[in-house]
Amino acid sequence: MGLKNISATVALWVTFMCFLGISSGEQILDKRFGKLFPFFSIVRITNQPCVPESGSQMGTCFTNTQCEKAAGTVNGKCASGFGVCCVVSATCESTITQNNTVFRNRDAPNSFTPTGLELCNVRISKPNSKICQVKLDFISMNLAPADAMGQCMSDRLSINGATPNVPANLCGMLTGQSMYLDFGSSDRLSMSMITDGAANPSARDWNVKVTYYECNAQLRAPDGCLQYFTAATGQVRMLGYPMAPHLADLDYTVCVRPEDGAGSIVWSHCQGEPAGDVFSMTKAKRMDDTMGMPEDMCNMDYVMIMTDEVMSTAVPMPKMNDRYCGNALKAMPPFTVRSTAKPFIMRVKTDSTEPAEDVMNTGFCLAWRQEPPRPK
Repeated sequence: MGLKNISATVALWVTFMCFLGISSGEQILDKRFGKLFPFFSIVRITNQPCVPESGSQMGTCFTNTQCEKAAGTVNGKCASGFGVCCVVSATCESTITQNNTVFRNRDAPNSFTPTGLELCNVRISKPNSKICQVKLDFISMNLAPADAMGQCMSDRLSINGATPNVPANLCGMLTGQSMYLDFGSSDRLSMSMITDGAANPSARDWNVKVTYYECNAQLRAPDGCLQYFTAATGQVRMLGYPMAPHLADLDYTVCVRPEDGAGSIVWSHCQGEPAGDVFSMTKAKRMDDTMGMPEDMCNMDYVMIMTDEVMSTAVPMPKMNDRYCGNALKAMPPFTVRSTAKPFIMRVKTDSTEPAEDVMNTGFCLAWRQEPPRPK
């Protein structure tokens, strides 16, 4: 076959593929084409996350046509130069259907100051029937803080249509937090930002990354887990931490995936945090309020860690109660709680008010580490 005939055949093949509208991620390699032209290879663009040439927002590897349809911005190349790193952003009154889309405030990347009461809505729709869950990463989130009772009276983040139910009382600083939301029987979630410039004239900003998970994805959070972590060690901060007072009306579950070979999880105070802030919740009704209390002792603001045993010294102690409140996770160093109950979960609960003596409570920052089973 002459060179001209090869060129003409290749051109005809490319035209035919474009006519079919083959999309990324599909099987586009024809075996007959490979047999005819073994010196050619088909590059598949699989819509994986990509690092843009500039900026900190992750993109998705698309074709030029896909990026244009998604109303994205080309920011570099991917797939060995055959694809483009497409950065997709959404703002008020948008509908999100693309993975790795970022929901941003008006005037982004700058912050803004609302002139009065402003409402900014965004819809998050399932792109296909294989999707069951979405993860929200709060790259930045700075709203007006709660009032002296921990109530979000000026600004509020509201999420509707998701399971588990998201706390309705979210405001202040949520930067660095994340939440996993199930679509359930719905095909769409909605997220609303309510800001009141008359009540608080400070600047606001938000930058929320949206990641979709298929129903059988390994990284999908278990049912009922608003926050989910998949590492042997890490830290978790209460929603709104270290704002004082901490948010009211919280009721959610933090889950940590057990690593292979893990027999227990040990919770402790985060290192490097101010001593008075690292664990600061409503004081229990008796002095030794950090030993794990029965329900009538820690019944306002607390964390619940289901344990088979607790550890306050080098010697394991018998099982105690599962609620912790007050000004430290434990009364004595090393301020640790060990749990062998799987899955590894912690429930966070706050009530609707804060007594005058508790208005400086900030919530908690707790670190975890997973450990192998103890020898019997």
